[in-house]
Amino acid sequence: VQSSVQLEIIAGGTAGAGDYTFSTQTVVFPAGSSASQTVNISILEDIQIEGLESIILKIRNPLNAAGIGADSTMTLYIQDNDTLKASFIASSSTFLENNNLQLIGVKLNALSPNPTKVKLNTPTGTASNGNDYSIVLDSLTFNSNDTSVRYFSILIKEDIAIESTETILLDFTATNNAISSGQLFTGNIQDNDTLRAIFTQTNASFQESAGTVQIGLKLTAFSPNATSVSANITGGTASSVTDFTPIAVVANFAANDTATKYFSATILDDTLIEGNE
Repeated sequence: VQSSVQLEIIAGGTAGAGDYTFSTQTVVFPAGSSASQTVNISILEDIQIEGLESIILKIRNPLNAAGIGADSTMTLYIQDNDTLKASFIASSSTFLENNNLQLIGVKLNALSPNPTKVKLNTPTGTASNGNDYSIVLDSLTFNSNDTSVRYFSILIKEDIAIESTETILLDFTATNNAISSGQLFTGNIQDNDTLRAIFTQTNASFQESAGTVQIGLKLTAFSPNATSVSANITGGTASSVTDFTPIAVVANFAANDTATKYFSATILDDTLIEGNE
């Protein structure tokens, strides 16, 4: 005679509804058969950091000579396969020198029942902490079961140095047994400076009796190389023969030199009645 029992999950296990799927099943044994029967339980993947969880199965409601033995309950254990990792949401980014605050995102890969703190280690790279940038926020706190993105912040500083792209290399340490994904973040600071020579004033008036006069100029940025600037007379009504004589028409700047330098000329006095030249 065919016989059957029902298999159901009873209270007492620590696994919840989000850990498995199962509904009460009837297990049928064909007449005269003592072969084992198979029951399927679907174990669900999640991103929860959790301990060993249990499911308790119980045999009930025997039918047609099926008996229930002493081993009528069975405990299944679900072993967690999640490791809490913290990682940057991007491996690199490019920043301009513009005194702007830049945000560097970090997230956790799993839901932890405990808060987790993530702290920046001392940055490395070719950029200088304090000169090229400063760390504004270097510690993040993730609440329990928090996988939202949180942000370190860095102020990228403006300067007037002519320089190549500089780098900030970041990594971090974390509490709550969280491990780093091993990923470094690289911030590239892109120079926004152009070396220009400019006059310190755009016009000036001199008396014919002034004698030698100076015209100031300077560089707009710090250059790592020496710079030479030559003066050219490109127009005007005054004559370089009868009204003035150029004296110094080349200005030399050393590396990283933004001090004012001077062209010079001698204003020639004459007895002509003439307008401003």
